[in-house]
Formats: sequence, C-alpha cells, structure tokens
Amino acid sequence: MFLNFKKKMNKMTEIEHIEKFKSDLQNIQFIQLDLLFEIYNLRNTRKKLRKKLKILEKSMKRDNNENIVNKIEAFKVVSKENNNKFKDAMTKLETSYNIFKFGKDQKY
Repeated sequence: MFLNFKKKMNKMTEIEHIEKFKSDLQNIQFIQLDLLFEIYNLRNTRKKLRKKLKILEKSMKRDNNENIVNKIEAFKVVSKENNNKFKDAMTKLETSYNIFKFGKDQKY
C-alpha cells in the first residue's frame, strides 16, 4: 500500500512538473511576442525618423537657420534612443522567435 502511495506521489509531481514547464514556456513565448511587437513598433518609428530626416535635409538646403540646428540635435537624440532600444530588443529576442529574420530567409 505504501508503494502505491509513493507511485501516485511521483506521478503527481511529474504532472505538476509538466504543468510548471508548460506555464514557463508560455511565459517565455509571451515575452518573446512582446519583444516582437516592440521591435515592430521601433522599426516603424525608425521609418518615420528617416522621413523626418529627409524633410530636415530639404529644409537645410533652403534655409540656413539656427532653428534647423536645434531640430537636427533633437533628431539625433531621438534617433539614437530609438536605435539603442531596437538593438536591446533584438539582443533579447531568441532567434527561434525572430519572424523578421525568418521572413528575409524565405524565398518566394
């Protein structure tokens, strides 16, 4: 009787271990998904920053104004912050979850 009880306890702990592993895996997947959304948003921000840079370059050709210098300095700060966040998020992202790289590697 004691052996049967011991076997049931081992099975319970195995089931509990599997459930814990599943929940840990789900947490990792959610974290990776959050990182993907963050990277997507940062990429969109980067595209918008590039458009603003082109506008600044055009305005520099037209004007030689101190206001443009301030805009360029602000642009540098914002773009550097965006690049740092992007690099940080990419380093945290596991390669198996990187759909951006997966999309590049696929040949249609």
